[in-house]
Amino acid sequence: MRLALHWRSLKPDDLDLEVLLDVASGAGFVGVQASGPQIERFVHRRPNSRLVRAIAAAGLCQTATWLGCDAEAPEAEFLAATARLDHFVHRARAMANFGVGQAAVAIRAPARAPADAPEALGRLRRLAALLRPAGLDLLLDPADPRPGAPQARRPPTEEAQAAEQERAVAWASAAGPGVGLVVDLWRWSRLRTPEADLAPFRGVPLLGRLADAPSPLPEPPAEVPRLVPGRGGADLVTPLRRFRALGYDGYWEVEAPLAGRDVEAQAARCRRAGAHVLEAAVRP
Repeated sequence: MRLALHWRSLKPDDLDLEVLLDVASGAGFVGVQASGPQIERFVHRRPNSRLVRAIAAAGLCQTATWLGCDAEAPEAEFLAATARLDHFVHRARAMANFGVGQAAVAIRAPARAPADAPEALGRLRRLAALLRPAGLDLLLDPADPRPGAPQARRPPTEEAQAAEQERAVAWASAAGPGVGLVVDLWRWSRLRTPEADLAPFRGVPLLGRLADAPSPLPEPPAEVPRLVPGRGGADLVTPLRRFRALGYDGYWEVEAPLAGRDVEAQAARCRRAGAHVLEAAVRP
């Protein structure tokens, strides 16, 4: 299991890509997830090939790349995003070919159930089919519902956050081959059955996320206050052990926005906290 730094962990979160790579590498991470805007700003100033070399020079791997569209987006927005897919695939494949990308593309899981959104299910399958020839997997992220969705107006309670993970699991199962899952361990720890059989996930593309939150959450929560792993009320070690036993030895991204502007200190704190949890998971 390997530790990666998610761009949301650093404030300000509009850091240039060069700063993010330098900070993540200096803290001892082996992976990073840069944001779409960070990547676009970098490529706007330099050739696309420089992006791959910059990530490789930092000794890092881009764990996944966020796709700038949503399976439930309005048709015009979805078509505009997928029209850029060839360029996007070229970049992601270059990262994977040079060993600096995990060959995965992440997208927000739709807000409705698969049975209630056949059009979104078809879109996900088409995206997966477009990515498959390039050796890329599509990962469904249990992110908060897209702005404007009815679910976005609900308070982000622990039950609602667990439901986001359950929904992503349901969509990954319904969408079929080439569609995997981002496993958010804090949300996973809040599932009604966190000890559920993981056998259906064997061979499914996965990407792990490490974060914590207070327990119980403040009432009423405007948003879930994410904490560094081990600082909240979640048992992260038990599910980590279960995914390790499943055979998953990939990246676990630390996503824990911290206060302050000392990005080196923020990254170092995230690295220590994440390493402590991973080490606890591999101890007998």
